[in-house]
Amino acid sequence: MRYPQTFIDDLRRQADIVRVVGDYVTLKKKGANWMACCPFHQEKTPSFSVNPSKNIFYCFGCLEESELIWTANGLKPIGETRTGDLVLDRYGRWAEVLNVIHKSADVLLGFTTAAFRHDPLWLTPDHTCIFARQEDVVASLPYLFRTADRALKFASSKKHTQRIGKYRDTLRLTEGRADSLRAGDYFVFPVIPDGERSATALSAPEVINPRENRVNGIRVESLPVNERTARLYGLWLADGSVGRGFVRWTFHSDSVETLAAEVVSTLEEEFGLPATIYQYPQRPNTCEVNCSKTDLALLLEHWFGRGAAHKRLPAEMLYWPANIQKAFLSGYRDGDGDSRGLSTSVSQQLSYGVFALAIQAGENIALYWNAAHTDKTGLGHKECWHLYPRQRESCNGFYETVEGVTYYFSPILTVHESDEPRRVVDITVSETSSFTTKLGTVHNCGKGGSVFNFVMELEGLSFPESIRVVAEKAGVPLPELVDDKRFETKRKEADEVIQLNGWALEFWEQHLAEENAEARAAREYVEGRGITDETRRVFRLGYAPNSWDALGTYLKGRGATIGQIERSGLVVRKEQGGFYDRFRGRLIFPVLDAQGRAVAFGARAMRAGEEPKYLNSPETAAYTKGRHLFGLSVTREEIRRKRFAILVEGYLDLIVPFQHGVRNAVASLGTALTSEQARLLNRFARKVVVNYDGDRAGVNAAKRAIEVLLPEDFEVKVLVLPDGADPDEFVRAHGAEEYNLRRGQAVPHMQFVLDQATRERSLRNPAQKAEAVEEVLPFVRAVRNPIQRREYFDMAMDALRVEEPGLRQDLWKTVSAREARAAGADDIRKRVVRASVGAPTVAEKRLLELLLHDAELRRYVLPQVDESDFESLATAPLFEALRRAEHEGAEVSFDTLNAFVGDDDPAQAFLPELWMHEPERAEGEATDAFLSEAESCLMTLRLMSYDRRIRELAAEIAAADRAGADARRDELIMEDLELKRRRTTLLPRAGGVTGGPAPSSS
Repeated sequence: MRYPQTFIDDLRRQADIVRVVGDYVTLKKKGANWMACCPFHQEKTPSFSVNPSKNIFYCFGCLEESELIWTANGLKPIGETRTGDLVLDRYGRWAEVLNVIHKSADVLLGFTTAAFRHDPLWLTPDHTCIFARQEDVVASLPYLFRTADRALKFASSKKHTQRIGKYRDTLRLTEGRADSLRAGDYFVFPVIPDGERSATALSAPEVINPRENRVNGIRVESLPVNERTARLYGLWLADGSVGRGFVRWTFHSDSVETLAAEVVSTLEEEFGLPATIYQYPQRPNTCEVNCSKTDLALLLEHWFGRGAAHKRLPAEMLYWPANIQKAFLSGYRDGDGDSRGLSTSVSQQLSYGVFALAIQAGENIALYWNAAHTDKTGLGHKECWHLYPRQRESCNGFYETVEGVTYYFSPILTVHESDEPRRVVDITVSETSSFTTKLGTVHNCGKGGSVFNFVMELEGLSFPESIRVVAEKAGVPLPELVDDKRFETKRKEADEVIQLNGWALEFWEQHLAEENAEARAAREYVEGRGITDETRRVFRLGYAPNSWDALGTYLKGRGATIGQIERSGLVVRKEQGGFYDRFRGRLIFPVLDAQGRAVAFGARAMRAGEEPKYLNSPETAAYTKGRHLFGLSVTREEIRRKRFAILVEGYLDLIVPFQHGVRNAVASLGTALTSEQARLLNRFARKVVVNYDGDRAGVNAAKRAIEVLLPEDFEVKVLVLPDGADPDEFVRAHGAEEYNLRRGQAVPHMQFVLDQATRERSLRNPAQKAEAVEEVLPFVRAVRNPIQRREYFDMAMDALRVEEPGLRQDLWKTVSAREARAAGADDIRKRVVRASVGAPTVAEKRLLELLLHDAELRRYVLPQVDESDFESLATAPLFEALRRAEHEGAEVSFDTLNAFVGDDDPAQAFLPELWMHEPERAEGEATDAFLSEAESCLMTLRLMSYDRRIRELAAEIAAADRAGADARRDELIMEDLELKRRRTTLLPRAGGVTGGPAPSSS
């Protein structure tokens, strides 16, 4: 028996988590959240937070905001981490940051260790650390012991002897408050397991210029990873640099035949690039190796930084095999030029990175810090870090395996206390609730969840009991318990459907492999799409024979009943009784769930003209449309590894790129992406590149997908391939390398949305500008995070040139969480148009007065009027109405113009005022003076149009310059020069008519 799920969901929404938690702890309001000291562990500084908008609670650990921690993007100040980032946990694996909070702390503790001296790790006293007590280490390890005078000794001879008795796997790590640590206790740094390491090349197609091709046609699209190249990167980090299109290694002059020659050889043999050794008379003690290659310079700068103070190691290097890590370290030390292996750097990130890498390579190392100072001779020294390699393990640093995980143990030397108030940062981490700092791994409370989790944890209750307690506190009556039999019946039916689907798939796979005409035709179709036998087997493609009952007969032969076969959806009931196979004469694409079980099928017609082209399974107990992603069971691990997914539409859009090496994609099964699919994908990645077909239907589908992904906190980019190609066509035509290059150039979702909204629309036309704003706002509204929502809103308003502060404020209200439905589309459109058109100018009013009642003037002047002269004016609909009437030969009357203007409110309001103006030219009077005045007004409007465009160009040129789009910038500059030339020519013809606002008739 259990409570109905609908009641549980309603209770979760209705229960006030602040009120329930407030019954147990004293909460204080802080911003949007409520804070308290955590009830799950002792603390003095509040780190327990309740978020009423999300109905969750959480508690984390606290570090000083500038402390560096290891993330998937390298070392990063904890103050810069964001929800969704990945951090290195206590087991040497990546774990997701679930929440981040910034606050102040009055007291901090600083720890230094024997391996990490003079540069303390600062954290709050109540922070949970992972460490080993000195007495536990001595009691558990045979090679550490105390002498008679209580000194600690390390007996390396006993390190690798067989352990028996009390020394067999008895060491355990402790989790405790920072203020409980003592000098002599050990911090531990995790070592990445060998099974998770690989020599994966460092690629970054987004930084490579696709047109750069100057050195023998050779492109460097990634940095290969092996022992030789690792040494090359180490030598460069020690004393190398990059410039515009070249890379330089600098050595002492006595290294010409050794290190310099090694660099030249490695560049030639590993990259195919020529390099030259230079020696300069003015610098006799120096030699340089120069390699002119933009690709290489860009990749080195991207992965390792630029400038001595900004060099760094990427997190990917922690996962290199140990032999390659050792090769890198040898190159780095050789390049630094110290025979003892001592290396010095002014880059904090590089020093911390080399320290961590040495641990991953199994070396013993210590890091020292020197503050910036002036020596006795008056010479200034920058802040720097020294890395000392040790010859062997000792009491000051050794490796030990605890519960299957290897750690580097380093004893605490000093504990400092600071009562200077500082900003600290709390993060909560998924699964292991741990993350790795510069000197070791630390823990956080990790408690968090819904109101039910809080009551269960604090009172030690079961889930049903917590429901009863929460319902009582919320004043919600409990419903009757329901019988689980219906749930069990449905689950059993789903299992039966999955079993029958599995049998059917085996049947179809066998038929595709058979040697008959039908099967050969199906295989020829598969081969014609470029799919190999291996790929076909990976995705378990099959063929349904062109028979009315072949599958049904097979399933009955396997023991399935008629009822089970009918419920599976694999057959269709006949009106006159009996059944026939649903899929006949079709190529079968199985839809597998995340665990690889067949839940449904898509079947493609093999005969020309047969409809439907694709026939899909109906919904069953095992399959609900919109809840599964094609290919996920095959690509999920690669998605996790790369930390982003490519979202495509159809089966072949995934299968063909997969075969060519693009293995982190999923397909939305040809339907509009659903929230359920987005939440499923969210379990594996937080970044998505949407790559639907490039035609109009595909672009619209991509926009709908963006609206679904944004509320689930995805970072979304969009890739539209050239010529409207789909991924299947593009990869077969151009290959995976070109596809990956294009994928690296995918645009952020907001840029895509803005590009689509302004395509074939002119922002100088108020009505079209209003349509663009209306199209973009839903994508701003879909962003869950309020800070990001505001940033995207401002970006959109700037791009759409919505500048009037009052209008921006009104539009912001329509996308803010509280007032998301405050205004309809018509209201938004009218507001934007009103703000965009402004009041009619003297020139436009006067020109319309002259044209409205004078047919002869209209015949002379209207042919000279370009759309660009009036499209951004308040009276644009009136000019368009006059041109239309002239073109159609319609009478220019009040009713005609009013009908042509349509529902444009400003124009309709202005038309009566113009119509009341009396004709000025008498019948038969010469037109010369009136024509001259009309042309002068027209030239004034044209000047205004030029001036507006010149102002727009200034902003567009600056934006193109910032984006490095040189070709686009040059094109805009040429347009700017041409407009200014035209303006100068036109200026004398504008006469004295002004472009200022026309006086009100009132």
